[in-house]
Amino acid sequence: YIGVTLNNPSGHLPSNMGNFLPNLQQLYLGANQLSGIIPSSISNSSLLIELDNLRFLRLLNLASNNLAIESYTLESSFFSTLSNFRYLKMLLFSNNPLNGIFPSSVRNLSISLKYFGIGHCSINGNIPREIGNLSNLMTLLLDNNQFVGPIPTTLGKLHKLEALYLENNKLEGSIPPDLCNLENLIESNLASNELTGGVNFSSNLLDGSLPMETGNMKVLRILYLSRNQLSGDIPTTIGGLKDLVNLSLAYDQLEGSISEACLEFLDLTNNKLSSEIPKSLKALLYLKYLNVTQRFSLNNLLGEWSFGSVYKGTLSNGMNGQLKSFDVECKVLRNTLHRNLTKIICICSNIEFNALVLEYIPNGNLEKWLYSHNHYLNILQIINIMEDVASAVEYLHYGYLTTIVYCDLQPSNILLDEDWVAHVANFGMAKLLGDGDSMMRTMTLATIGYMTTEYGWEGIISTRGYVYSYGILLMETFTRKRPTDDIFSEDMSLRSWIEESLLVFSVTDIIDDNLLSNRSDDASMEELISSIMRLALDCCVESLEQRINIKNVSGTLRKIKLKFLQHHTDQGN
Repeated sequence: YIGVTLNNPSGHLPSNMGNFLPNLQQLYLGANQLSGIIPSSISNSSLLIELDNLRFLRLLNLASNNLAIESYTLESSFFSTLSNFRYLKMLLFSNNPLNGIFPSSVRNLSISLKYFGIGHCSINGNIPREIGNLSNLMTLLLDNNQFVGPIPTTLGKLHKLEALYLENNKLEGSIPPDLCNLENLIESNLASNELTGGVNFSSNLLDGSLPMETGNMKVLRILYLSRNQLSGDIPTTIGGLKDLVNLSLAYDQLEGSISEACLEFLDLTNNKLSSEIPKSLKALLYLKYLNVTQRFSLNNLLGEWSFGSVYKGTLSNGMNGQLKSFDVECKVLRNTLHRNLTKIICICSNIEFNALVLEYIPNGNLEKWLYSHNHYLNILQIINIMEDVASAVEYLHYGYLTTIVYCDLQPSNILLDEDWVAHVANFGMAKLLGDGDSMMRTMTLATIGYMTTEYGWEGIISTRGYVYSYGILLMETFTRKRPTDDIFSEDMSLRSWIEESLLVFSVTDIIDDNLLSNRSDDASMEELISSIMRLALDCCVESLEQRINIKNVSGTLRKIKLKFLQHHTDQGN
């Protein structure tokens, strides 16, 4: 057994490594920085159960390295030997610079194969028709390559397929109706191609009508066909898709009526519909939300954010939600998926009214717990909350499809659930940066006290700009002093006050007294607070280029917390 996964070794694999490992059974090399050619000598390790080669191999995961194949056509001796793996169930090459043409010999891969991932590999040419021979395939990842030509109709033979990812290629032609025969398909992404023709997906230049066969995809949950040139009637068979919860047909030229379905999100904006909405879909309409919020009574008003009011309501299934009355927030939240962001339940939209239905967060916002006299948080709760916020901001900056700069980071926009997990809310001022952009200029107002110098003078927003906001928030949560507090002025800000205090006073003199209660180990506490304040100051460095990024912030805060917990475990506290 040899395992070096996630250890970040670099360089290449020795060409003769297989000659000295005849008894090797398991080899794990995933998520490293390996480069070069996969050695064919690995075939000498004839007892391998997991990894590349040999008859007992079940799993081969070489994803996220810098490995290459020695032949332009990928028909190398190594790749050809994959046909010998009759028990192979998972084959992952994603995120390697294979740089070649996908071979037709894919038909010789094991009939047992269930998961095949070769995305982000710079593969070009056509998707081979022979891939349709892998009849047990459940997940197929061919995304982010340079495939051209049509989508092979033979994909319609993969009746067990549950996930199909072909996005970010150069595929042409129409989407074959054969794909509608994939009755087990749950997820499919064909975005960012050059598709044309009759059956269409979002943001392509596709025309024609939706086929009645759309109703054959019985377990389909999400269907986005918006912003195309679709016309004709909406298929009545869509009403039979009982698992369908998200349907977007906005900005097309569709006509006809809407069938009943179990939807949570429905967007039919800018079409030519001719009938009333079925009663089963009334939960998505304005009148329904007038009822659940008691006609937006002030008694249910939770607060007012930058771009709308927030009301509490109870849905028909008894689930609590908060309704926010909408544009940028809808664009950001509809596709985000992170435990520290507010969860969108559905969207209510028509000509007269727009609202987001968000998950209700019962413990209110961080501002309440910082500044109400009868609400207090202990030091570990605050560290956990700030770790959650850092995780959310890191996701927005690096983990989402498009970089999102959150422009309103302050205690009132951080909500706490029943388990004291933090959820970042209110994306009305958020900005989406384009691909490759690290900053942009804007006239949008930011929150006073939390904005950076480059924002105030030049209107520049960036991911590192809102690391500055995070640093101010970190100082505020531990000192219980707002950056706009009366004690601060042009000559003394919260940041400069912290900076000077670290030089002159004991750091415990500036921290909220409630955090210091029942703590006998003053030295340990002072070390903890000093580490956190130094991290906050690193976030608030004036120079944009020298400012720390949010990934480093998250990692440092995590280390500080672990050290704190370890110390108190050792002390028996």
